[in-house]
Amino acid sequence: MNAPVQKTFKLTLPKIAALVAAVLVILAASPVHSRAQAPGAPTTPASAEKSAGWVLLFDGTTTDAWRAYKKADMSGLRWKVENGCLALPSGEGSDTLGQHDLITKQQFDDFELTWDWRIATGGNSGVKYFVTEKHDAAIGHEYQVIDGAHEDARLREGRRQTAAFYDVLAAPDARARPAPSFNTGRVLVKGNHVEHWLNGTKVLEYELDTDALRAKIADSKFKDIADFDKHIRGHLLLQVYSRLDPWDRPSQARFVEDLRTVDPNVTGQPVVAYESTRLIEKSFRIGLAYAFALVIGIAALMIRRVRETALAMVPLILGTLWTVGVMQMAGLSFNLVNVWALPLIIGSAAEYGVNIVLRALESRVPGGGLRLARSTVLGVVYNGLTTIAGFGSLLVAHHRGVWSLGLLLVIGSAMTLAASLVVLPTLVSLGGQRLRSPAENQAPATSPVTAMAS
Repeated sequence: MNAPVQKTFKLTLPKIAALVAAVLVILAASPVHSRAQAPGAPTTPASAEKSAGWVLLFDGTTTDAWRAYKKADMSGLRWKVENGCLALPSGEGSDTLGQHDLITKQQFDDFELTWDWRIATGGNSGVKYFVTEKHDAAIGHEYQVIDGAHEDARLREGRRQTAAFYDVLAAPDARARPAPSFNTGRVLVKGNHVEHWLNGTKVLEYELDTDALRAKIADSKFKDIADFDKHIRGHLLLQVYSRLDPWDRPSQARFVEDLRTVDPNVTGQPVVAYESTRLIEKSFRIGLAYAFALVIGIAALMIRRVRETALAMVPLILGTLWTVGVMQMAGLSFNLVNVWALPLIIGSAAEYGVNIVLRALESRVPGGGLRLARSTVLGVVYNGLTTIAGFGSLLVAHHRGVWSLGLLLVIGSAMTLAASLVVLPTLVSLGGQRLRSPAENQAPATSPVTAMAS
């Protein structure tokens, strides 16, 4: 058991932030209630609290008890003292990874932690404990602090709602006051026993180093973290998350721009992901240009006439335009995963168009007209529907990227199939009198009598 420690802090995160104004009190051994105090007011420990082991973590004016993760001080952090609170500026609507992990300089074993907090609409944050610095990212048990409007609060059956043990155990009876009202949180760790409290009510308790906890961890994002079920002496940590959609490219760009205002040479997972996505998108644009050129070239070699080749490209061109239109109506955008659908859509669209045009040329009727054989139509329909069914199987995926890949493939395949069966046959029929097959272009027109006479 470590020596008694006690401190209090106030925390404010406007707009995007997660925590706002907290009164944090830590006790090494026996629990003691802190005195009533208005959130944001300067804090000083009473003599009774001092003798009981409470120590302020934040007095409303200084940050002497805190530092950045894996750093000796708070350099590089965006936290600041504002109106008696620890505050994180909004950063134009996004937080800044690497700028938001604030940890205590001291480590704690058994402790009681209390704090007042509030959160902005759509905010997401948490208070972590059992935090060590042996990982690249700050890993620890987390008392979740989140606004109900944030999409993450609707995931994992309550295990990402306020007062939950983040992603592991839900706190179903937790009732937080709506943003931006103040709430009071409390974490008690005594041996292997842990409790989460919210506004004076115990909403969650669990035992460390038990099979029951290990089973829950195995069903969480922390399943591969060694000793995550154990009582560990460690730091306390405050953090916030961006409330922007990380799948949204403009949001990613704003996020990285905020990072680079602090350090132009900043790196890390968000920067690597953003730059990788940007390079992949650039490569795809170049690759798509080559793909279009190759598809048109191959079709031209097979059909050997410019006008007929252009007709064969109708499903590709119309299908692509319709797909983009449907994506806009459905609110679906390109991302790092679903962009892989484009080469597949191009290939299937070109196949439909070339098959229909070639079969039409081979099926000319007396008098120069063109018609499509029933078998050709059925073949294209069968090919298209089985392709849609195959791609549609991806829609059962829970991964957002894979799901969006399946949706885009289904939309693209359906649009190109519709263009192949509705628009292209009409254009072939209207232009039938002037369409000629490759064989007709090479052989001279002769009558049966002339051929026999020769």
